[in-house]
This record gives sequence, C-alpha cells and structure tokens, in this order.
Amino acid sequence: MSDQIVSLNASNLGSSANPLKARIDRRNYLVAAFKSRPLIFQEIRANLGMTQSTVAIQIGVHLNSVCGWETGKAIPTIKNAERYYETLEKAATEQGNEPDAVWCLLRQLVSAPGEE
Repeated sequence: MSDQIVSLNASNLGSSANPLKARIDRRNYLVAAFKSRPLIFQEIRANLGMTQSTVAIQIGVHLNSVCGWETGKAIPTIKNAERYYETLEKAATEQGNEPDAVWCLLRQLVSAPGEE
C-alpha cells in the first residue's frame, strides 16, 4: 500500500472552482469513507508507520475513539474525520510523498457518496 501512496500525485484530484464547496465535499467524503471502508484508514496509518496512539494524541481524542473508527464500530464527527485525514496527509508528506497523496489514494479505493 505504501508504494501506492508514493506513486500518487495531486493531478488525480478533481478541482473545484469553489474552495468552500471543495472543503465541504471533502468532509462529506471522509465521513462516508469511514462508514463504508474504515479499514482503509487503518491500512494507510499503519503503512505510514503511525500507531493509533500517535494519531489519537495528534488529533486530541482518546485511543478508543481511533480504534472504534478504524474498525467501523464508531463514526468520527466531521471535524475528527478531517483531523484524522490531515494527520495522515501530514505524515505522508513528511515522508516524501506528493501533496494530497492520501486523498488521491482514498479517492481510488473508496467510492464517493452516491457512487456505490
């Protein structure tokens, strides 16, 4: 999976002329992704060498929350889904991946809301 993250780039993203709409779309997409394919987040996190504890500390939630989100037993709030995603994206970028590499990977692996 980490090879996929490295090979992706921002050119795979659809662009939106409206930044606010793009942010809302991204938030809704993240929550839908947690609902439909929560294990994807666990795989990406693990491939980035991060622990659930590290993610929990960085986004300011309890470890049990992250565990619940990754196993599908709970769904994060929009705010926490975005924080979780941003934590992964930051780690991926720090490891030399293209900006938005995690977003591109999620878009490839998880259907957008209404596309299923």
